[in-house]
Amino acid sequence: MENVPEGILRAKRQQIKNNELDNITLRKLFEGESRMFDVQNLLREGILSQEKHDELYPPPSTEDQREDLINSIKNYEFSDEQIKELVEEGWFTAEYLLNRNAINQSQYNILFATAVKVNFDEWKNIPPLKEGRIDVFIFGIAGSGKSCFLAGLFYHGNSIGRLNVDIDNVTGVKYADTLIEAMEEGRVPTATAVDYIQYIACDIRDDDEHTHPLTFIEMSGEHFQDAYGKTLPDLKKEKPKLVEYLFENPNRKVIFLAIDYQPDRGGETGQRKNFEFMLKFLDKNGVLENVETIVLVITKLDGDDDSLQDDAKRFLENRYKSLTNLCNDYVEKYGLDFYVYKFSLGNFKSKYVFDYNPTDSEIIFDMLCDTTSVLKQKKKAKKSSWSFGNLFKG
Repeated sequence: MENVPEGILRAKRQQIKNNELDNITLRKLFEGESRMFDVQNLLREGILSQEKHDELYPPPSTEDQREDLINSIKNYEFSDEQIKELVEEGWFTAEYLLNRNAINQSQYNILFATAVKVNFDEWKNIPPLKEGRIDVFIFGIAGSGKSCFLAGLFYHGNSIGRLNVDIDNVTGVKYADTLIEAMEEGRVPTATAVDYIQYIACDIRDDDEHTHPLTFIEMSGEHFQDAYGKTLPDLKKEKPKLVEYLFENPNRKVIFLAIDYQPDRGGETGQRKNFEFMLKFLDKNGVLENVETIVLVITKLDGDDDSLQDDAKRFLENRYKSLTNLCNDYVEKYGLDFYVYKFSLGNFKSKYVFDYNPTDSEIIFDMLCDTTSVLKQKKKAKKSSWSFGNLFKG
């Protein structure tokens, strides 16, 4: 879907609800490159009526056939995925199934949940980063789970009373609160909008009650990928805020690379080349001299199976050996720390709904407490190698 100003979206939604648009215009809003809305979401919200939906997309059945399907669902003859497909094909809405007692409220909440909407802000509106803090950058391709990763960290820190969000960047405060609320609902947040960025300045406290002033910076995967193959002057011209934050701010830094365990088709090569280019780009332009830690986080490795640790090891060894070797080179060159973790929010019941497991969030939160400092200069031990002993710390 296109990134459209919220005011235009609200106006269009009202026009749809008031039945003020002809069918040709509606189809343009629902289909193709000009698509602005998800039809099923509008049905669920009562913006688009079932009658208008059936007029636009005539159901492929008679009412008797629809009734037969309802009875089959009640008799457990369809899987959850098949039920969702029937809804997407226009046989009936999710609400219709619920009202007919074909599915219960719990099934409805899981099968037809949507991501929690997150409001970001435009680059030009985000204030400068505060100096004297540790800046934590989260890089990853589009859809790699960066917002979910942050949601887990913030929720864990908040739940144990060790997260204090700074209010200077008000949109950052709202963003952090939305991520925490999404966790409380057991639903994932929406992906970062293409043209947007956000930062959250917050203090975290360790077990000894020492305060670590951090600033988390997240941008869309598209912006990260668009930096590939650029020079610093190119990047400064196209994305001055990114250059300001990453290359011109003197703060010490932590770099997270969110590696998607389940990228879209062809995504492996894209991930690897973008990560390697970014690290080399940071090295060439003097940023790694101020980096305390590089962390590889394997995202979307979901579940509680004991074999996940071995899966993570094989994943990196077989597909990202050149990336881990590059990180080792920078360990040697700069004396920085290097860690590898896997990350999941828990067991997913559907694309958007999960049962939270705090283990991964807790481990990485504790790592940040153990390795970051309020000092401008951090005493760092040289390391000549790394091992999978860092994976699943604890």
